[in-house]
Amino acid sequence: MLNIESEQVKTLPQRLADAMLTIPLYDPEWTNYNASDPGMTILETLSVSNIMLEGAMDFMPPMAKLKLLALAGITPRKAKNAKVLMEAEGVSSPMLLPANQKFTLGNMVFETDRITSLYGNSLTGVFTKKNGSDEFKDISYVLDDEVFIPAYIFGKKPVAGDEIYFYADSLPPVGEDVICYATFEETASRNPMTERNKNMFSEIVWECWCEDGFKELEPRDYTAGFLISGEVRFRIPEGAVEYTDGPINGYCIRARLTFANYDISPKLLYFSAFLFEVWQKETKCTSFTFQKPTDVRIYSDLAEAGYIRVFAKEEKGSSYRMYRTDHPDDEQGRFVDAQRPGFGQFEFLFDKAKYGFGPDRVKNAVRVVLYTEEAMRQYNIGGVLGYDNQRIDLPYDHIVRGSFCIVAERKTRDGEFIYDFARPDKNEPGSLFYHLLENEGAIVIEDAGDYIGANLYLACCATSRGDEGNVIRRKEFIGENIPQGISFSNAAPGVGGALSESFESMRERFLKDVHQPYVAVCAEDYENIAMSTPGLCIKKARAVMDGDLNLVEVVVLPDSEDEIPLLSETYKKEILEQLLERRLLTTRVELRAPRFVSVNIRGTVSVRRGYEKEAEEHIRAELKRACEYRNNDKTFGEALYYSEVFRALERIEDVDFVYDLSIRPSSNSLAKYVDGNIYPDKFVLCRLGNVDIEIIHS
Repeated sequence: MLNIESEQVKTLPQRLADAMLTIPLYDPEWTNYNASDPGMTILETLSVSNIMLEGAMDFMPPMAKLKLLALAGITPRKAKNAKVLMEAEGVSSPMLLPANQKFTLGNMVFETDRITSLYGNSLTGVFTKKNGSDEFKDISYVLDDEVFIPAYIFGKKPVAGDEIYFYADSLPPVGEDVICYATFEETASRNPMTERNKNMFSEIVWECWCEDGFKELEPRDYTAGFLISGEVRFRIPEGAVEYTDGPINGYCIRARLTFANYDISPKLLYFSAFLFEVWQKETKCTSFTFQKPTDVRIYSDLAEAGYIRVFAKEEKGSSYRMYRTDHPDDEQGRFVDAQRPGFGQFEFLFDKAKYGFGPDRVKNAVRVVLYTEEAMRQYNIGGVLGYDNQRIDLPYDHIVRGSFCIVAERKTRDGEFIYDFARPDKNEPGSLFYHLLENEGAIVIEDAGDYIGANLYLACCATSRGDEGNVIRRKEFIGENIPQGISFSNAAPGVGGALSESFESMRERFLKDVHQPYVAVCAEDYENIAMSTPGLCIKKARAVMDGDLNLVEVVVLPDSEDEIPLLSETYKKEILEQLLERRLLTTRVELRAPRFVSVNIRGTVSVRRGYEKEAEEHIRAELKRACEYRNNDKTFGEALYYSEVFRALERIEDVDFVYDLSIRPSSNSLAKYVDGNIYPDKFVLCRLGNVDIEIIHS
């Protein structure tokens, strides 16, 4: 059903002819193919039914196809706005950015989603200190985004008690959020984290220097304990003062290791702080909801356009009524007074005693809708006709689902207009139940409810550019209506931007999902599951099955900076958790640590005169490629043949001949030596041992 072609490629006569060709396969005695034969009549009827059924599937509504995929656990990936962490330079005094403050990068628009405060704070230095040492190491170059020299922030062997200090010239007010971003040198072999705030290899305590000493913070650390690039957020505590016992004076935030078991030591490339969020979207219209009618104040960049509609509820459970801001002072009616304290700022005052009407103290008492000039010209999107799956095209495509809302206008029996706000996919008795096709820019009304004949208007709508918003770091943004001398750039690359998933993409994902091993059955399943353990760096894995014992033994080689990598307790715990969750119920699983056998090589090589030094380097490199299973394509237990090593040396351009070559394992208990070849044990990898190659001249 999910793979019906959009047009029928075979006609009825063609289908009937195909069916007739298969008759001898099922009934050789059927030889009457005349139209008068009852069997032919049945065959014609079935062929017509087949065409009709396929035609019906061809016109299957989109929501029905989505529900079919949902039965298989495949739901569409939602559209998301790209988030960018912005850094401001040149802010000399505190300033406020309104909601929907626009920043442009070429023809792409980014916006704040709420009122944002800038205080002009900046970092002045970064220092590290090892446990048991009083010496501070200056790594302040990580604040310079043009240097990008990796800094081992806890040394090459991190231990509990290691510390990193961040100094600032000032801090935001108490209770304000501080957003930092750390860029780390990441290894490509690390599997993606399923939980970015899960610290498997460390425990880090964040502290701020206050009047009574270092006070512990409650951070949100999305760097997995300083392993991957990400955000760190915390709030400023009370009593923060300058720290004077360090290498420099200033307000101090420090991160202290209380547990360390890193597989690869963290290397910091760049660190920035005092950032704020902007989102890649272009708001066409938006609404603000207020619970108290006496506190209706907005501060938004969109308000400057002046296209504002105010709605209020006059009693509990009722629809909204529209209140006019332009009105004569001496009349009664649904009026509201608007005051403008400053740029983008409006305050709306309801006076029931003066005008005779006003909102009640109910939930969501007042809603204020703001439009751009462009949106105001096309905010009327059409009427509800009441037939099934009515489609209404919108003036925009690639709409942000979370930002979308429409307002339905209906007329009461006494001729007055009432208004109700409706979001997509809200199915309640009598409600306007519709779906948003955000990529296409349309809505499909599945059930009109009590809204047949209603007029529909845009109330909230923003468009997105999807993954185009995932811009690279350090782009210069232009802020609208920003004072001279203040510049903006993104301290981190944009993340998260995506358009909503198409049906075709979902169907392809479904087909891949069918072949994805969620249960470990064969050896390859165990190997794939171990290799993909989230957050770990794994180079090789091998599973060996013993049917008699109903046992699966899995050996794993971690990717490590150590010459002989070991399987840490963290690795064992995480890998076993993955395997045990997916094994068959009665199957036992045991995890093995990798073992290594050295390959000792002796021989004589003839090279051209004058190329002895180059030949020696090339010989060493080729032997490593052949014998170091850690870095080549060979896996646990795979044989190392004499002929492979011989050909590796013979291929070297500077080598003319190879004499008296021999390869031997360093341990007979880890590998067998048969006919000049090495056969490692099933959980053993070869590595290059002693090399005794005599170089002679041709």
